Amino acid sequence: MTLTELIAKAQALEAQRIGLDAQIEAARVKADAIDNIKAHMESAGVTLDDLGYGSIKPATAKPAKVSTGRKGQRIQPKYRGPNGELWSARGLQPRWLKAELAGGATLEQFKIAA
Repeated sequence: MTLTELIAKAQALEAQRIGLDAQIEAARVKADAIDNIKAHMESAGVTLDDLGYGSIKPATAKPAKVSTGRKGQRIQPKYRGPNGELWSARGLQPRWLKAELAGGATLEQFKIAA
């Protein structure tokens, strides 16, 4: 790297540091404001129900995981290759299919009849 490139990189890093410092300071101000609000609410005996926000869960609560019931289920293949390879059309295309498509074949040629 040349000296000019190093100077430019140092300036870019300094600008990035300044931006990050501003974000950190904004987060500190916000955290302080939240702490002050919580302290005032507690000292006055005010609850979220009093403010009309009783149904809101605390920010620390994690959302419940919803099971789709599909975990572990096998997916029927939709495409069959010339040597019996199978692909369910999920995820990346397999190598055999990419090679065939590059050779001029179409995806419809490998579709398994339902």
